[in-house]
Amino acid sequence: MHNICGCLIQTAPALAPAAWVAIAATAGCEVHAEDRGRLVVTVEDTPERRAADIIMDLHQIPGVLGVTLPEPFLSRCQIVEVHDITPAQLHDFAVRRGLEMKLSQEALEAVCEVLVMAPRMTGRRMSLRDVVRMLERAETLEGRPRLQ
Repeated sequence: MHNICGCLIQTAPALAPAAWVAIAATAGCEVHAEDRGRLVVTVEDTPERRAADIIMDLHQIPGVLGVTLPEPFLSRCQIVEVHDITPAQLHDFAVRRGLEMKLSQEALEAVCEVLVMAPRMTGRRMSLRDVVRMLERAETLEGRPRLQ
């Protein structure tokens, strides 16, 4: 099962920028917005840790005053079990999304090759987030002039 949680994090306003950086650098966390020291963050399981453990650790970051799941979400939560995505599904997604992004055949082949090699090299499964980041990086690199 894979857990994804939306959290509201209250920080001390003077320490909000440093807290933002520390939270964004935490594996499984992504900061989406900030307003006067309040951060909207997505926390998800990583291969090493569960989202609940990551959320508890966020309390230890200097400047973090509190981490909560907003009440409207708690009252409407429906637990849905989502199974891990398979390597074949990741590959199909990468090809489909890469074609939508109009990536070159070489870039798509490189991304697909990494999808095969990375789990063996890193010892962890690839995620949709990994694939999206690789595709975005490939798009950025394709937009740059080639070095001779």
